[in-house]
Amino acid sequence: MPNWNQGDLKVRGTTENIQRFMKERILNGQTVMWPGYAILDIPRCFVPRNSLEDAQDLLDDYESNSPEPIVVVFNDTKIAWGFAIDHVQKAFESISARYHIDFKITSWESGMEFKTEFECVNGKVTRCDEIQYENWVWEAERPSIGG
Repeated sequence: MPNWNQGDLKVRGTTENIQRFMKERILNGQTVMWPGYAILDIPRCFVPRNSLEDAQDLLDDYESNSPEPIVVVFNDTKIAWGFAIDHVQKAFESISARYHIDFKITSWESGMEFKTEFECVNGKVTRCDEIQYENWVWEAERPSIGG
């Protein structure tokens, strides 16, 4: 059983690029699996169904041909084992470059008691920090999620 890193995954890009990413990498004919829809090519990374629906509602409110970037948040995204793994980072870089979108997440893992701050911009990981705490319950912002 993996240790889950859990947090809110932010995706930044044009409406058109985010919609294409969602259609091809998240939906793509999948049925809902535990704990949600898998993000294809990112090992054991899941977006909850209600979070996907919220993101689609937000995208529906924007004009699809606008060149201005927007940010969509996938609440309570889970990924097994974390972001510091080489093939996970390469998967995010590949998707970021292919769809011209950026990723950012702060996630927590309550079992091993660490927080990860991860960012991938223009197809390159720009940040991947694991933060340890001396007193997890007191210091961590969300000590009860992940694990």
